[in-house]
Amino acid sequence: MRATGADIGRVKRTDRELGAVTSLGALMDCWRREHRAEQPHHYRLYANVQVNSCSFVKDGILSPRRYTALQAPAKRYLFISKEANISTDGEESWCGKGFWLREVAAGSCPQTNFSRRLGMLYSAAVSGDFARPDKSGSLLPEIAFMNLNKRGGASRCCWHTLRCYTQKYAGYIRREIELIGPQVIVCCGGGVQNLLEQYVGADALRPYTVLSVYHPSYRCADEKHLAKLHDRLLARGLYR
Repeated sequence: MRATGADIGRVKRTDRELGAVTSLGALMDCWRREHRAEQPHHYRLYANVQVNSCSFVKDGILSPRRYTALQAPAKRYLFISKEANISTDGEESWCGKGFWLREVAAGSCPQTNFSRRLGMLYSAAVSGDFARPDKSGSLLPEIAFMNLNKRGGASRCCWHTLRCYTQKYAGYIRREIELIGPQVIVCCGGGVQNLLEQYVGADALRPYTVLSVYHPSYRCADEKHLAKLHDRLLARGLYR
């Protein structure tokens, strides 16, 4: 496995072995072990120096009961972002303590602008009401959410780190998407869809409708976020 001419090493499990992993919990356990087993000289070549190589931030389906209960014509939505902000002032600064967004959806943690906008975007997409979407977060348990880089980062993403990580852990990212089983993948922020297509593979994404929107934390009016989603859904024939 190579990136920018540097050997950043390979993960231990093959795609075939990952295909035999049948639950998100088991996949997260394997993934965490890969982090711990990564050779320091490999990690240094692409590391975010602020993040320990053993750092691991869980993600996946927020409420398995609500998510799996969705039936046609309702579609299952997976939102994919770059990495969690685990810096001291970050919304997801409790690295290793659980799945932050799941706790928000369950009411155990307070809403943030990030989680509020995720719920807003999902509400608009499924209801078709872009003028008055639900911003309460009541629909948040129906979505799935994942970051590409499971180590997390700071408020500003290091592109070199993210690209190398996505390349190295592409098999894990692909398997997580398969286990979540969405119909629609919403890429949050610039470059996410390109990284998925380049490293996870366009063929692997073919079963899903993939579109890109602004990152939920992008500082602009809710109406601009909603307009971007509306345009992308129109372009993909998911809204008229």
